[in-house]
Amino acid sequence: PIPTYLVGVAVSDYQHIDYVHTGQYGDIPVQLVARPQHINDMENTFELLDDAIDIFESWYGPYIWERVGFVLTPRGAMEHCTNIAYPIPSGIGGPTFGGNRLMAHELAHHWWGNMTTLSGPENMWIKEGNAEYGAHLFTEYTAGEEAFVDQVKSNNLLVLRTADNNDDGFHPLSGIPFEHTYGVHTYRKGASMLHNMRTYMGDTLFQIGQQSVLENFLYTSIDAETYRDHLALVTGLDMNPFFDDWIFAPGHADYEINTIDIQPTGGQFNIEVEIQQKGRGTIDFHDDVPMTIAFYDEDYQKTEFDFMVSGEISTANFTLPFEPIMQILNPNQA
Repeated sequence: PIPTYLVGVAVSDYQHIDYVHTGQYGDIPVQLVARPQHINDMENTFELLDDAIDIFESWYGPYIWERVGFVLTPRGAMEHCTNIAYPIPSGIGGPTFGGNRLMAHELAHHWWGNMTTLSGPENMWIKEGNAEYGAHLFTEYTAGEEAFVDQVKSNNLLVLRTADNNDDGFHPLSGIPFEHTYGVHTYRKGASMLHNMRTYMGDTLFQIGQQSVLENFLYTSIDAETYRDHLALVTGLDMNPFFDDWIFAPGHADYEINTIDIQPTGGQFNIEVEIQQKGRGTIDFHDDVPMTIAFYDEDYQKTEFDFMVSGEISTANFTLPFEPIMQILNPNQA
């Protein structure tokens, strides 16, 4: 049982390449479909498709459909079940970053959107944000941590620069105006917030929670409240602060070191750091936000601490065996 929008038929003088991929949960038939003059280029373009299947099964659970299928069409891209319509230029352009991102995004919909969908357009971020963040996870798996962080940072910058302009203001992800259902907020800020959710929960609980949502709401729809409550149920985490600040409220939060006090004590250094939260397009200060601070010694070797901040002003205390010459919040910028 699937929504009718997920059904698609493509007709042409097609050829196809068929093979079987051995995934984490068993064998998965794969079919690549294109017109004769495009089939070889398509095979080359999709050389990392098996990696995409593997990383999504790792994060989201088993691929449940009867095959993975992509078909080149004059217009795409659309996550039709087992028969993803994929634009010809992207499908024959080689395994570029942009092409791989689109491939991974559309495949991720076979979990987010095709297994579990959204209750209404005001929560389009649930499927599109997860699919776009799936493309981030694909980069992390195939290209490594540095490329992944670059993608996260690039996506965040795009959101900061364009979301409010393109979508006529700052909006919460849940409750997006109908006319901006498919805007920057839904796709790109959605991916950014999924990354924040992963950081808030930690990798293990994020994986457990995401898989549980897909398993328990298979072939049905959810809204943001249901998503929040189920994540809390299966992980034991209070997800209300995260959803209240990042999903149900508009705008962006920023954090900076306001003051730092260093006191030498018996060969060690006690450090008190005051963090100030600022906002852009927000309606309130965020609470229970995970933060990382790095302290650097005279050889620029760093020592990191994780801590939480809430409200406009937060203080945190640390003890170091050296006097830091520099300190940076969120040193990885991701």
